[in-house]
Amino acid sequence: MNPLATLENPLAILEPMLIMLAASCFFALFWVTVALLSARTEQQAEAEAAHLINR
Repeated sequence: MNPLATLENPLAILEPMLIMLAASCFFALFWVTVALLSARTEQQAEAEAAHLINR
């Protein structure tokens, strides 16, 4: 990396880190969404099973 370019644009050092941070946030958000959706389907399955048992 050119040191003069760093002096001209100090954010040039942070840019790859910010890109990785954004990517990891999207990745975490994706897995949180998957976990919430799977928990909801498990709850629905339990509710359906309880409904069949109580019938």
